[in-house]
Amino acid sequence: MRGSNLLVKVIVLLSSLLIAVVGICTEPFLGDETLHFQLASTIYQTGERPTYNHLVHYSDVAQGAYFTDTLWHYGLVSLWKLTGGVSITTAQFYNAFYYLLLITATLLLTKELYGAEKELYSVLLALSVPTIPILSVILHFDVAITALAAFCLLMLAKRRYFLAGIFLGLSILMKRNIYLIIPAIVFLTIFDNNNGIKGAGRRLLLLIAPVIPITAFDSYFRITNFGL
Repeated sequence: MRGSNLLVKVIVLLSSLLIAVVGICTEPFLGDETLHFQLASTIYQTGERPTYNHLVHYSDVAQGAYFTDTLWHYGLVSLWKLTGGVSITTAQFYNAFYYLLLITATLLLTKELYGAEKELYSVLLALSVPTIPILSVILHFDVAITALAAFCLLMLAKRRYFLAGIFLGLSILMKRNIYLIIPAIVFLTIFDNNNGIKGAGRRLLLLIAPVIPITAFDSYFRITNFGL
């Protein structure tokens, strides 16, 4: 068992390092990753969240609005401030960190649901999904949102509904496609394996309570600037 746990840790750490190294050796060139890197750079340089992409904001007719969710960008900006400025290398390590979070969440969720002896299989399964390492190299936040969603599900499995709500709120700030699985999250909250629907109202309240304050400022920004 100890040998298996050690192997899991080695695989996770080496694969995370490999993700970061591959990213460092390649310049951002795809449309999405250049947009996100530029947006983070603009926030770093101006200290403000822009409403429009100044590179394509030619007139009132031709406007490239930044509807993009910005938790990933502000996390990177904070790291840049700690490390001395805008850096692609720092950005790649930052992105690889979310890969590490996703694998860690997968391990913990597997352990919670199926036992520690299944951890190795969960790591190998995650590594075998091509989009996970690819989107961990590309400066994008699909892996980040998946990691936060996985932690949300882990907290639900542990019946820690308030913590699940915190991760759900952060997930909404990371990327709003989390809306697609919110019905499943609500279902899992309502129907507890041990108690059925008994206490469902309390569980839902604990889930929702942190979501509202976490997402309030972003909602205000969107309504004020985009009417969304």
